[in-house]
Amino acid sequence: MFAFLPTGTMALAYASLQTIQVDLGLSNNEISQVTLLNTIFAGIGCVIGGYLADIFGLRKMLFTFYFLLIFPGLYLGTRIYMAGLEDIHTYEFYTIATAHGFIFGMGFAVSIAYFMGATNPMVAATQFTVYMAFGNLAIMVSNYWQGIVSEHMGYANMFFIESVIVILPLILIPFLRTREEMKAEQTLIR
Repeated sequence: MFAFLPTGTMALAYASLQTIQVDLGLSNNEISQVTLLNTIFAGIGCVIGGYLADIFGLRKMLFTFYFLLIFPGLYLGTRIYMAGLEDIHTYEFYTIATAHGFIFGMGFAVSIAYFMGATNPMVAATQFTVYMAFGNLAIMVSNYWQGIVSEHMGYANMFFIESVIVILPLILIPFLRTREEMKAEQTLIR
């Protein structure tokens, strides 16, 4: 079930990011700059997220990163709600998008680490592929509903709804177990 849920908030990572940039009136050059910065910061976030998960624990960091992902979208949604999309300055948008990209990279890397750790070694490739397929399905569903909500209710409401949806994976994170943790728990029971 966790694999089917969104990786934190995803509006500033996929399709909605592109449409917001167009609606903000960013030039092709500015859009490519946001994409480049977002990609670089997400990559750095992946490395740092994995490192922090090794130090502080996978579930603790996964919960932290998913929780932190609420704030860039919530901030942008509030700014749009209060002042309108046209009042968002380009550099403010760059900052929000790259901050989200960095945190998203940390959360994405740690979620992938969890899925790798949860696989059964006998069928690891197939099981991991299924987890990734569910993740792709979650991206598709998120892009679909975000587009509908953005079109009919506006970007601000889309960001607000997405911030609430993150509660679902946050509820499940404390119950996640890797293969080693499940073995250790079974040993204690015996």
